[in-house]
Amino acid sequence: MQVKELSRLFVVITVFLGMIYSALAADPAGFDPVKGYEFLASKNENGRYENVVTTAVAAVAFKDAGAIAHADQALRWLKEQEDDTRHCWPKGSCKIKDTAFALWSLNEFGENTEAGEEWLKSTLIPALRNNWYLQIVTTNNGACRISYPGPNGREEEMIQVDAGTFPQCSAAPSNTFFDLNQCLRVRDVVATRSSVDFDINCVDLGASSVISIIFNSQNSYSLVQQATTDRYQAVINNGCFSDNPSDSTCSKDASLFTNWILSQLAASANVEIWLKTVYDPLKPLDNALFAMATKNNQQTFITALTRTQRNDGSFNNEVYETAFAILALKKAGSTAELNAAVEWLKTRQQSDSSWGGAQNTALVLYAAFSNVPVSLPSPGGGNGHNNERRCGDNICNGDETIESCPQDCETISSNCNENNVCEVSGGEDSDNCSADCYCGDNICDDYERSSNACSTDCSSQSQEFCGNDIVEGTEECDGADDGVCPGLCTLSCTCEAESSSGGGKWIIFLIVFLLLGSAIFFYIRGKAKNAGRSVGKPSQEYRPFTSQLEKAQPQQQKMNWPSTASSAKSKIEDDIDKSLEEAKKLLKKL
Repeated sequence: MQVKELSRLFVVITVFLGMIYSALAADPAGFDPVKGYEFLASKNENGRYENVVTTAVAAVAFKDAGAIAHADQALRWLKEQEDDTRHCWPKGSCKIKDTAFALWSLNEFGENTEAGEEWLKSTLIPALRNNWYLQIVTTNNGACRISYPGPNGREEEMIQVDAGTFPQCSAAPSNTFFDLNQCLRVRDVVATRSSVDFDINCVDLGASSVISIIFNSQNSYSLVQQATTDRYQAVINNGCFSDNPSDSTCSKDASLFTNWILSQLAASANVEIWLKTVYDPLKPLDNALFAMATKNNQQTFITALTRTQRNDGSFNNEVYETAFAILALKKAGSTAELNAAVEWLKTRQQSDSSWGGAQNTALVLYAAFSNVPVSLPSPGGGNGHNNERRCGDNICNGDETIESCPQDCETISSNCNENNVCEVSGGEDSDNCSADCYCGDNICDDYERSSNACSTDCSSQSQEFCGNDIVEGTEECDGADDGVCPGLCTLSCTCEAESSSGGGKWIIFLIVFLLLGSAIFFYIRGKAKNAGRSVGKPSQEYRPFTSQLEKAQPQQQKMNWPSTASSAKSKIEDDIDKSLEEAKKLLKKL
């Protein structure tokens, strides 16, 4: 009987503790998306949220959540930062990624973005200068007329094709390939252009001809386009984007984001051909942005994306990457992976209600919690509908200078010493001091880091240095640069664990567990003592079971009425009751 009682007690306690664990695990401590919006609103500087990229995302996040006044004010600030001549952002130091995000945000508000799209297209640079081949599979002999853009308009020439070979072209490694850079009258037609169109007319060879465009780099051959026809209009998008329009080096970061945004705008330009040469299937951001941008093989990138999801639901344990993964999963309708990622983001909200700064917070709210109804106080600096530019609005407009309006422009100008040294400790960055700070100066400044604007300066782990008051590489914080965990940055540039309400719950849970364990201990100990007392009694004489039956006399059934002696609680029972009472009090606090 004793074993059964203990088993029942053990089962009840196990179930009880399991229910507490499930309740705590299902409700991430402190999660409140509305407070996230309040945090984001607190970073408002008359419509500006740190920089162009953050403001663009914040504007859309506020719009989707119904905080229209904040959304309109952010949109107004974005419009004021446009270069009126070139239609790029920000005026005075236009950047590719900033312009792309500004156009995306304007498009979400229904604004016309055609002029900005044209500027982006004009900044494309030739990417792949390797071998570009034309291949025509046919058993017939004849000639194909090919036209293409030249220095003085369209060029046109005839090329001989003999059963799929090109006898007039010997530049390619095989006579079944026609080198588009070396075998035409105008050399390097593809290598020197970000986009080039070919009109390939092979009527002489018949409609069964298979016309292909192939890219070759070392031992790798990629089929770019293919069609079974006797005439084919081939457009080769051989472009990429740099970080700044004056650069001539392809930037994977700028190209990935701009390619995605141009697809959202339904623009004709894309840089997928070059991006596929630098695509990494193990990087969640690569897969997410490809999945949202590509018109073909979306499921291929979604599958690769879900393979990078961690068991906790995150992607690379990064808020930024998980937010973009959620956007891609939403588009593809991957429910299970999407829900896991959202649940992980709930656990990453920090004590100040952010997800680690304004940009991460804006991204998370837009990607995962845009359906949360929000009611925020009216933003400062106007109602969001007043487009009047004036001195004193804390915005240094194009016609204002430090002399004409020091209250608006002094802070911005004073950050820049213009001494050809990027002094990040003094507040300089490539956004507010382009004379000293720029992509390629080997210094990852605040703007480049927060907006991922320069992979050249910020991606290298070798630039990580703990103790220079700048968060770099894998550092969570660095001295005074402790925005992620204010006041909790350790000497090893990691955030010291901060106690939270969730931690308090687990401490209470542990105490309850110990109290219940004590109760079980005392119960078993008491049973053992009672059993010990019966050991000293004289044992009855052994009789065979059959003989006991023969001598057994009918007996009246005994009732287990509590005796007078047991009416008073024992010390063991008192201890158990006290333990259980303490447990009840603590559980009420959960």
